[in-house]
Amino acid sequence: GWAVAATRSRLKRIVLKEGEVLCVRREAAVAWTGRDPVGVAGRVRLRDLLMPKRKVSLSLDFYGPQIVWVEGSDGV
Repeated sequence: GWAVAATRSRLKRIVLKEGEVLCVRREAAVAWTGRDPVGVAGRVRLRDLLMPKRKVSLSLDFYGPQIVWVEGSDGV
């Protein structure tokens, strides 16, 4: 089963049809129905860990059909 938790911020409900793909920041994903998302991360080098210069982009790819709830308006 699954549940949607209430938060103080805005939640956006996105309905994905068969064959559609949605890329969401990890921290913005709140809940989803259907298959678990596929995680994507940029290549992290040892130098990036020792001397971080840029933020590594992490995202989740959702594949339809399913419903995805994201937090905030810039989560997608």
